[in-house]
Amino acid sequence: GSACSTGSGDATALPTRPSTGSSGPPSSPGTATTASASPTAPADGSDVLTVYTAWWKALQVAYARGDPADPRLDDYAADPILSRQRASIRALKEQGLVQRTVFTLQPRVRYETDGYAEVEDCVRGPANTYYDALTGEPRAPRGYRNDVPTEDRLLMTLQRRGGRWYVVAATGRGEVQC
Repeated sequence: GSACSTGSGDATALPTRPSTGSSGPPSSPGTATTASASPTAPADGSDVLTVYTAWWKALQVAYARGDPADPRLDDYAADPILSRQRASIRALKEQGLVQRTVFTLQPRVRYETDGYAEVEDCVRGPANTYYDALTGEPRAPRGYRNDVPTEDRLLMTLQRRGGRWYVVAATGRGEVQC
């Protein structure tokens, strides 16, 4: 996925801001969910929540490997969110960082039509998810904190393309119940 911090439109990376209510910069660009770190065959693309959850799993793997070209990302997302998340992974990689995390998801379909769906979610993540790609030691990206848990209230837009759902956008704007 890829959203932003509260109050902004589509963002360049899935945000995670400190759950302490801090007004500082986001503490992580986000990744995944509570499942295995290496999905194999693409999940069924006909169900909104299945695709949404699989997208987070694919992000988790790509961030942990520092691999912006991971082809699994294409299975669940399309631009603009796909390019934004790849850019976020690439930015971490350029700093010599990876992000290893498992986010807790609480998705629910807000609405669904034949062509569009919106999922609202309260995404929570643990502290200390960034690591030096070479040494494995904890290290935060420039401008981010690595020492606080995160929480983001996200509205994710999915679009049906060729009979499959794809995550296409995210925002931190609007009312999301957690």
